[in-house]
Amino acid sequence: MAEKPLYKRLKYKNIAVALAVLLLIILCISAACNGKKKDNDDDKQKGKKPAVTTVDPNKGEAGDPEKTEPQGQDGNAELLEDNYQYVALENEKNIHSGALILVNSDHEFTGKEPADVVSSYDYRTTSDGDKVMSITDSDVSAKKAVLSSLRKMLSDFKKEKGKDDVMLSKGYVSVADQKTIYENADDPKKEEAPGFSEHHTGYALDFQLDQENYPKFTGEGDYAWVNENCFKYGFIQRYPDSKSDITGVKGKEWHYRYVGAPHAQLIYENGLSFEEYIDHLKQYNREAPLYFNDYSGTRYAIYYVPASKEDSTNVDVPLHKNEKAYKYSISGNNVDGYIVTVNISAGEVEPKE
Repeated sequence: MAEKPLYKRLKYKNIAVALAVLLLIILCISAACNGKKKDNDDDKQKGKKPAVTTVDPNKGEAGDPEKTEPQGQDGNAELLEDNYQYVALENEKNIHSGALILVNSDHEFTGKEPADVVSSYDYRTTSDGDKVMSITDSDVSAKKAVLSSLRKMLSDFKKEKGKDDVMLSKGYVSVADQKTIYENADDPKKEEAPGFSEHHTGYALDFQLDQENYPKFTGEGDYAWVNENCFKYGFIQRYPDSKSDITGVKGKEWHYRYVGAPHAQLIYENGLSFEEYIDHLKQYNREAPLYFNDYSGTRYAIYYVPASKEDSTNVDVPLHKNEKAYKYSISGNNVDGYIVTVNISAGEVEPKE
């Protein structure tokens, strides 16, 4: 067979050389890009250490109608920036306080007597003097934010159904008082052991009706409105009978618990018990929070921060790009960490001097 002409052999050789050079250029570019990415990742990891600040997590609790006015926002509201600061919280003091503390037969209330517990007497009527509920006596008390939300809910209930006979029969109960109740009960099994009652928190309420023989509140008939709308005011029906296998408590249709916005709506719409909800939140963190638009259009980001094994925990709280803070609250869960609730719709909060 005749040998190929020289010009053809050179042609194929040049093509091979060109391909080899092109491959070498591609490899060099790829290596350079990977090196640049690594440098960027290293720079990000070596960024400024977030500032550590100390705040009172009980100020401006999420859902307090006197402190947080809902603001409309569509579903395309901003997401959290990758910018944050640390809030240093003493575990012994803070993990057992806040609107989201879980108190049940497995988790004892060990916090201090709640602040802002006031008599329900002045909350029987609106600011215009319109009666919206009854109370068994003026000693029935609860946290101020809870009673404020309760008054608003029952005022709206009266507008809808024309009834003002819901009676507040029980609110805050100290551990000492519960001990007396427990020891003097004919059947202690029907009473909660001292230290394990939600009423110690100042966030729990019991209802009955201001009618003949003062019947228990069952949430039936016109009163079903309360069950169907209480989440708008930060309340949940704490012990539905359908969840008794989880809560350990048979149905108590008259027992309500304030957890604040937007948590009450999330619990209600997803058919969760409070125990299930607290556990559910543990899958979210600041980098991947639970985003939620509540019934009013207010947008929230919610996430869990596990408590440190040390005496205090640095809770990471998001900031805007310009270092200004979001409106947020931090609640202990009374178990093993903290729940951060960020109101994205509230706008920026000027940093404190």
